[in-house]
Amino acid sequence: MSAFSWLMVLIPLASAGDPAAVQAELDAEEGWTLHAQHSESGITVYSKPIVAAGVLGFKGIKTLAPGVTSDALLTLITDVGKHDDFNDALEDSVVFHQEGETTEYYQVLKPPPLVPVSARFWLSRGEALRDIDGVEGHHKRIWNSLSPDARPEVRAELSERYPKAMELVSTHGSWEMIPAGDGTTTLVYRSVGDPGGAVPPAMVALMSGRLLPSTMVSFESAALQQRD
Repeated sequence: MSAFSWLMVLIPLASAGDPAAVQAELDAEEGWTLHAQHSESGITVYSKPIVAAGVLGFKGIKTLAPGVTSDALLTLITDVGKHDDFNDALEDSVVFHQEGETTEYYQVLKPPPLVPVSARFWLSRGEALRDIDGVEGHHKRIWNSLSPDARPEVRAELSERYPKAMELVSTHGSWEMIPAGDGTTTLVYRSVGDPGGAVPPAMVALMSGRLLPSTMVSFESAALQQRD
């Protein structure tokens, strides 16, 4: 999980859920209902119950701006160590293990402005899938949180550096770039996460409708700036 908004940490999750089962439900097309429409960014947000997680999942969809390619966007998404360069919500973003297309990393999220929620950190494993089913430019990058007993030395370091931060123990999601025959590319961003603590449902709905799009826009904008 990277450069993502407070949406992901404001969703009270009943259980951690099996990563494969959660990802399968997030990928399934059925069950999604309209949550919010953002005409200024061209992003539509949907939500649906994720049974394996016991809570709502969220999905944002938009057509990428001309000039933003799947390859360029995937490069940004997989370069986790630089996410805090263009995502102001992140305090830190560090890769501590890399093997092929699989990355293990931690990120630290700043407390959101004007919201009584403490900072959060999480440890995740991300994997990039390129040219899915032989379709050039159809890329996907998934992430799942590491198990609670994994990398104790990293958790100890984070607890020492950020003593007031809470660990986000369960987070799942994906970025997917789907090219169309007309030359456009659709970006799909899916997420569900466990913030720990208690957050009012009304705040969850408000933040999810507003903040998921900001994550998508930040990556698209960064890709445009790199092109220029």
